[in-house]
Amino acid sequence: MRGVVKDKDNGIPLPGANVILLDSGEYKGVSCDVNGSFRLENIKTGKHQLKVSFMGYKEVVIPILVHSAKELVLSIELEESVLTTSEIQVTANRDKFENNNKMATASVMKYNTEEAFRYAGSMADPARMAMNYAGVTSASEMSNEIVIRGNSPAGLLWLLDDVEIPNPNHFAAQGTTGGPISMLSNNVLANSDFFTAAFPAEYHQALSGVFDLKLRSGNNEQHEYTIQAGILGLEATLEGPFTKKHNSSYLVNYRYSTMDIIGKFIDLKIAGVPRYQDITIKTQFHAGKGNLSFFSIAGKGKMALLDSEEDSNDFTADPRRENFYLGSELASSGISYNWLNKKKLNQKLLVSLYYQKMLTSLDTLNDFDEPFEVYYDRSNDNRLTVKYTVSKKIKSNISVKSGISAQKLFFSLDAARFNTHSSTLEMIIKDKVNLAEGPVLYGAFSQFLFRFSERFSLKTGLNLNYFSLSEKLTIEPRIGLNYNVNSLTTVYFAYGLHSKTPPLASLYAKTKTIDNTYITTNTTLDFSKTHHAVLGFSRMLTDNVRLKTETYFQYLFNIPVESHPSSFSLLNISNLGSGFSDLTADSLVNDGKGYNYGIEISLEKYFSSKFYYLFTLSLFDSKYTASDKVERNTEFNSNYIINLLGGKEFSINENTALFVSIKAVFSGGKRYTPIDLELSRKYKNTVRISSLAYTRQFEPYYKFDFKAGARFEQKRFSHEISVTVDNFTDHKNVFRQEYNVSKDEIVTQYQLGIIPGFYYRVYF
Repeated sequence: MRGVVKDKDNGIPLPGANVILLDSGEYKGVSCDVNGSFRLENIKTGKHQLKVSFMGYKEVVIPILVHSAKELVLSIELEESVLTTSEIQVTANRDKFENNNKMATASVMKYNTEEAFRYAGSMADPARMAMNYAGVTSASEMSNEIVIRGNSPAGLLWLLDDVEIPNPNHFAAQGTTGGPISMLSNNVLANSDFFTAAFPAEYHQALSGVFDLKLRSGNNEQHEYTIQAGILGLEATLEGPFTKKHNSSYLVNYRYSTMDIIGKFIDLKIAGVPRYQDITIKTQFHAGKGNLSFFSIAGKGKMALLDSEEDSNDFTADPRRENFYLGSELASSGISYNWLNKKKLNQKLLVSLYYQKMLTSLDTLNDFDEPFEVYYDRSNDNRLTVKYTVSKKIKSNISVKSGISAQKLFFSLDAARFNTHSSTLEMIIKDKVNLAEGPVLYGAFSQFLFRFSERFSLKTGLNLNYFSLSEKLTIEPRIGLNYNVNSLTTVYFAYGLHSKTPPLASLYAKTKTIDNTYITTNTTLDFSKTHHAVLGFSRMLTDNVRLKTETYFQYLFNIPVESHPSSFSLLNISNLGSGFSDLTADSLVNDGKGYNYGIEISLEKYFSSKFYYLFTLSLFDSKYTASDKVERNTEFNSNYIINLLGGKEFSINENTALFVSIKAVFSGGKRYTPIDLELSRKYKNTVRISSLAYTRQFEPYYKFDFKAGARFEQKRFSHEISVTVDNFTDHKNVFRQEYNVSKDEIVTQYQLGIIPGFYYRVYF
């Protein structure tokens, strides 16, 4: 095990910091060298506690997992104490619950990559892992879209190494933030932050939350390899140094669909075998007075759900007679240079490019099983971003971070839908904007951290955004207050104004004039905005058990709604809706509003003494008002969410361990709009009663997941095998209702039944 110890505020190494292994059975400790680096060798495999301390800083205790065939490389940050006496004694801070972003105050959870592998139901997917947190649930089992406190999944901001990636998933749909399968491999991610409200000033373009993911660096001293086979993919990870002299490293991860490989040899008897592949690369070099880093993530996938070929009992079967083709492509790259000048200004310049293409087509079958196209989407979304940030630790108790950014949008929107009145395929939206003509989103922020004492701190900042298309400016204050009642108890408050531009498809929606020409109507739409306010309480009951509760209120305004009286609002957009027919509503105005309020309780025991548990309870209400001035439930207002999660590890001997995990989820049913049967018969398509939007609710949702496995440590390699059973009670949770043309009735679709899985991972 090796790593580096740094100052949390400015990233400067801390020579002389002490690193001690607490539970190795014998004393093992070392002091950091002049570069803040340390190394411990001949450590027993398994779980350990690592204590790190330095004079004038708060010590931390960090949980670690040591494998026999893989080096553990750590980057540890210590927070300087406000006290300036000759000798300081501070109670050890348990870093297990500490987030990465020092400017965060409330509603932030630490995403731990080890837990994502361990927890039942997570599928090693960051999005599904986040659904264990208080106030967070899924929009559907078929997708990993994240619903936070009753908000639309479209309000979430995804970041990867500070680069915005609107939808890092295979089979993505226009304007959404989720998909069936994540492109983010847990094998290359580092511990990260997940925010559900009142995020710091450096974040913008988010209404409901922020997932600030980080890629880990490759091993810069020795070459290591990981191979993993599972139900979601066959995966290989390679890492190591380019040259040891220059402190450089590479990290490469490639994955190919397991079901696609098996399907080439065996008939899987399911409709829609997902075919996909993805690759993630990160390289780092020491250059000049700083570090140069490059990362890239790319992937593509396709899937066909053919009604004429599928088994009627298949969980993917659609009640309508349709052939559904789904595909997507994504590529995103970023290059950054980070350096520290003589005045100890920590600076970073980042340039990134993002590309994503949606490939969706829908055919309806006639009585002779002959398909004709009724819908397609062949759009792409491209973004060129330049970002510069600078941070400085002014004093031991004062830090500042500021930045500016410019994001250039260029894209092609192309979608059409069959019109039953004219019996033709008519354009929904068609627009192409090149790089030179594309609008620009400008951003700037500045945020400050003031630690007045060991008990009281203030985090405040300001975020500014200007969008050249609408020529609208937004100025957003953020503030957070922390008060440590004692070494175990903290109370805190956070407030923030946050905003987001409407989806591209909404901004460039067109309406047909009486002379059969098309004009855009929404380009002047303002930012959608929301006020977040959070009051929280946290107490450490033991070294490894924390009780946390938060109460919050969110007021949303400037929400795009139709100019004529209707129940339509962009607050209800998700991957489960009717796609472009929602996003491309024309003649929208910023007159909509909504609110969410609730209370959350979390009781968590971090992994210690061979077991862990997590209990969360969320009670909330989520409402919206559209242009008809009627207050309604949002589509995502389930009113309550209960998560129960726990696990145990059993040591067979020094090199072998068994583990088991179980998860239970209970929540209110999904809100839905009833179907008008007569109009559906007339137009041979599902027609809903708009005036009764989200007045009905399906039965309560519940699901049980199970995971068990074993970990083996050998001299030259270590490996792990596990089996999973999601929804092992095979409970039929309702997904949605649709009108079935062939049966001439309203039918109910159900979510996924029992889903078995497995994975095998080996390090060498």
